[in-house]
Amino acid sequence: MKAYQALAAELVEQGIHTVFGLMGDANMQFVAHYSGALGQRFVGATHEAGGVGAADGYFRMTGEVGFASVTHGPGITNTVTALTEAARNRSQIVVLTGDTPPVRTWTQMIDIGAVVAPTGAGYERVYSAESVVFDLRRALHRARTERRPVVLNLPYALMQGEADAPQNRVPAATRVVDGTLEEETLEGALDLVAGAKRPIILAGRGAAAAGAREDLLALAEFLGCPVATTLLGRDLFAGHPLNLGICGSLASSVGTEILMQSDCLLVFGAGLNRYTTFIGELTQGKRILQVDTDLTNVGLYTPVDHVVHGDAAVVARRLTEVLKEAEFEGSGWGRKFSERLTAYRPTDDFEDKSAGGCVDVRSAVVRLDKILPADRNVVTDVGRFIMAAWRFMTVTDPLRFTHTSTFGSIGLGLGTAIGAAVAAPERLTVAIMGDGGFMMTAGELSTAARHKVPLLVVVLNDGAYGAEYNKLKGHGDDPDFSLVDWPDIAEVGAAMGAQVLKVTQLDELDQVAKLAQDLQGPLLVDVRLDPRLDVGHW
Repeated sequence: MKAYQALAAELVEQGIHTVFGLMGDANMQFVAHYSGALGQRFVGATHEAGGVGAADGYFRMTGEVGFASVTHGPGITNTVTALTEAARNRSQIVVLTGDTPPVRTWTQMIDIGAVVAPTGAGYERVYSAESVVFDLRRALHRARTERRPVVLNLPYALMQGEADAPQNRVPAATRVVDGTLEEETLEGALDLVAGAKRPIILAGRGAAAAGAREDLLALAEFLGCPVATTLLGRDLFAGHPLNLGICGSLASSVGTEILMQSDCLLVFGAGLNRYTTFIGELTQGKRILQVDTDLTNVGLYTPVDHVVHGDAAVVARRLTEVLKEAEFEGSGWGRKFSERLTAYRPTDDFEDKSAGGCVDVRSAVVRLDKILPADRNVVTDVGRFIMAAWRFMTVTDPLRFTHTSTFGSIGLGLGTAIGAAVAAPERLTVAIMGDGGFMMTAGELSTAARHKVPLLVVVLNDGAYGAEYNKLKGHGDDPDFSLVDWPDIAEVGAAMGAQVLKVTQLDELDQVAKLAQDLQGPLLVDVRLDPRLDVGHW
């Protein structure tokens, strides 16, 4: 077998049946063999960043390694922003590329390892045609165990070399959590819990991934305390009478009021960043217990009083057991808020300001949340719209929500959403983005159309770089410099092969529910907003 054939065959053997990316000299034979001779799926993007973003989205929705492939030179440099986003999210993806032919005059020569290093991704290379299978296995193993992207360099000069057929499949690494806890470690946590009069349980993505909902709610009910989540743990406690919702800058008015009254946070699988803590205001004066399997997260943003290195579900369950054995009685302070929390509605916190052919972004998201199927994937880009999108667009499972803001770049949401939709076609995937982010990667809409990817793309279109509008205004400068006279976004979507809907009034959004049923490709909804309408921002 040729090296590229052996690599493709090993991918199939490893259970990777979908590859994203864009073909070029460095990978075109690999792509042709993988999708042609081996009959696997290759989702060809329009831009390399879109391909890496799609692999990232695939991982986020499945928990399985995402795989992308791009060509050398500009092919790999075009991935840097998406690769950095994936690294910041600790996404387990492998990106295959390759050094150019070893000819001095080849214009696309670049040091791939040096390009990858500042992104936070790992770097591996194929050392010989004979070792290609083992080198691939090493890259996959590193992506899984280090929980970050790994770029694998298969040099162009080695692709045609002879390789042995794959043998001795190596299974993916599995993390095993011990159900026992050291008494000394648990004792400190128990002391902190016992000393709290007004505790709150705060859960993040790690708790959701650990399946800790029921164990955390059992602890909360025993203590009689409220529960809250980070953004990436959102809706983990949906439906519970003491659910405060998202903690921090995205909290509701009633949630913020209760959070400010607490004296202790029991934090499970969350990093306590500046947005979750509202720049430290919500943690000030509180004792904090942090439970995590990854000690690199502990105390990273906020000082904590005690740490338990363990799985969220296991630790919560054990705490409840020991507290019951000790006949401890919680304060039950949160129970008095259940009626207010149950009665709360998102519209309690704002007054609709839709007018003049423009829709209030908050009302738009609340309406979409209500009319779309509840069991959905949600992927958001970055922009002024995110305050509304993150607060009001719910999911039935926190693991079905993700955003592309860990590197602060707009324009990554569409590619990531395509990957999410490919990963879970049985559910509607909703991509929410601004007009600037959409136009940056509008070509990827044609990727979804060409591959018949069922995807609802909601463009919250204020005709501006909205964050810059707010910042210019805040500096006392003319914010109109951030306005952009885009082409008609609905027409752009139609030209890319999408079904389109233009929305200038709130009730027009009701058509989306019907149009989004049984999608055979992308549906783009262009929701017109007023850039001058101040509805609050992140």
